[in-house]
Amino acid sequence: MIKSLLATISLLFFSVGFCQDKLVEQANKKMDAGDFDSAMKLYNQAISEHPNDHELYVLRGNAFEQMSQPQQAFDDFTTSIALEPKNPKAFMQRGLFLLHSGYPEQALEDVENGLKFVGNDAKLRNLLWLTRGDSHLAMQNPDEAYKNFILVLDSKPETAVDIAAHLGVARALSNQHKHDQAVIYLEKLVKLYPDFESGYVNLVFQLSEAGNYKRAIEVSDNAIEMAKKRKKSKVDKVVENDKSESIAMLYNNRGYAKYKAGDLKGALIDIDSSISLSPTNSYAFRNRALVNIASGKIALACADIEKALKLGFSESYGDEVTKLKATNCH
Repeated sequence: MIKSLLATISLLFFSVGFCQDKLVEQANKKMDAGDFDSAMKLYNQAISEHPNDHELYVLRGNAFEQMSQPQQAFDDFTTSIALEPKNPKAFMQRGLFLLHSGYPEQALEDVENGLKFVGNDAKLRNLLWLTRGDSHLAMQNPDEAYKNFILVLDSKPETAVDIAAHLGVARALSNQHKHDQAVIYLEKLVKLYPDFESGYVNLVFQLSEAGNYKRAIEVSDNAIEMAKKRKKSKVDKVVENDKSESIAMLYNNRGYAKYKAGDLKGALIDIDSSISLSPTNSYAFRNRALVNIASGKIALACADIEKALKLGFSESYGDEVTKLKATNCH
């Protein structure tokens, strides 16, 4: 969620803040509509007319990244920096790209350069702090990540950035096994933004990690009902998950809470519901494997473990499922 949220915030910032000639305006609209090919033609035309406009290369780089053309995206961000070596926006965007590409150390270098040149641009500074926080998380430095997210919160940012910072603080605390403290920030988040469903998803998980299973189930119950009734799809430009995806994650986390509370039957019902709505969520198969192991259904558990691995659990969450396989599946 953090990755997609931070990327969304940065795209909004850069598309609004950069050169707004007619070609760029048309290209941005095409991007918003998902017509990437048409957008790219317009960006190319704009660059052919203004080849030394460093801002245009950042916009086209963003487009390349969304089109899953990473080398072209990197080249455009680098060209922008070469044209204007003190351009904090280009450092920010290349840093975010590098972070998404799995290079947090290099991302951190770009973020530090961006902060050198950011001046009085408070909005951009917050984005740089967020990216620095996420980079530290990726480098297993949760304490440094926490400090950066707190800097953002202390600046009293706009809604989207405030949400990202609350989520970031919770992740940093969770990575230090400070789940009770993570819960405090997520409780604040859902109180400030009661329509933001991903806040409840994260809150339920942290409540379970903190051992407060009863509260986790209560929050899930309310959030699932709210999600089913939801009509709007965003909170002040913060795009939510698809409605069914949000409900699937809530079912999954409620199922995990029930599993931890010893309600294996209820846990299985919830996790099955989650998988039916979102069959590519590796974490749901991990959770169902845990329930099946606790129920003595080892063959079913091993099938779920294989599915979780196939769906990329290890790449996203570490080696827990691999260890489960070694312990239970022979």
